[in-house]
Amino acid sequence: MKKYQTQNSEKKTSGIHLETLSNISYYLNRTLDPVEVALLFEDSGINRPTGEFKRISKMLDNSNLILSAWQQTKLVGIARSLTDTSYCCYLSDLAVSKIHQNSGIGKEIFQKVVDV
Repeated sequence: MKKYQTQNSEKKTSGIHLETLSNISYYLNRTLDPVEVALLFEDSGINRPTGEFKRISKMLDNSNLILSAWQQTKLVGIARSLTDTSYCCYLSDLAVSKIHQNSGIGKEIFQKVVDV
């Protein structure tokens, strides 16, 4: 995995806290650091432009439904979507860190996207 330094060492707590299950907290539209997201993408195995932080930032800025999963202050899962909030939702990215894969986090994130 490439070494990157996050742009902001402070963890932002914006967004809506949906719930905490088994020590994983789920947030709706929480402000995310593009470097943290790139690191998660790399760790998860999803093929995304992880070295292009401006592009990752644009990807986040132009998504209107982002669900993130956190273990304390570490981002461990994300779903990035575009929706009309009425009928259609396009799930563009669903990524969970390798160590947390097969633990139900991805299913929980997906279900929360559907529920929103």
